[in-house]
Amino acid sequence: MRQAKRASPDRTERRLQAIQRRIAALQYVCTGTISHQTRRCGKPTCACANDPDARHGPYYVWSRRQDNRQINSMLPNEAGPLFEQAVDNYQKLRDLLHEWERATADLLLAKTTSKSRRGQDISVRPNRRSQPARRRPRGDVR
Repeated sequence: MRQAKRASPDRTERRLQAIQRRIAALQYVCTGTISHQTRRCGKPTCACANDPDARHGPYYVWSRRQDNRQINSMLPNEAGPLFEQAVDNYQKLRDLLHEWERATADLLLAKTTSKSRRGQDISVRPNRRSQPARRRPRGDVR
């Protein structure tokens, strides 16, 4: 079985430090999504009552899950771009954490002392005791 080539520990350390710097550079982080909505005001004489292009807005709406509930919040126009950046940063953070995890695993495997087992995947055999016992049919005597 052929093993994949792994990066040197020094290179992996530098990669980890770069990931950590990129994470530290993310200033704001929020989950959820930001959408732009237009609204009708409800006045029958307003232009928005008959013309969809004349609706009020657009307004920023922040949608997220909180305590197992869907929450939608109208945001002030000044806060909208900041929340958009924070939501984008959250996705970047998740991607960076996955990279950090992979780089950490590579580094720890590279630092192991056992050269013969480094990086090898060990196949797991099923434990016979974990399987349910087979019942013998009645009348079957051994």
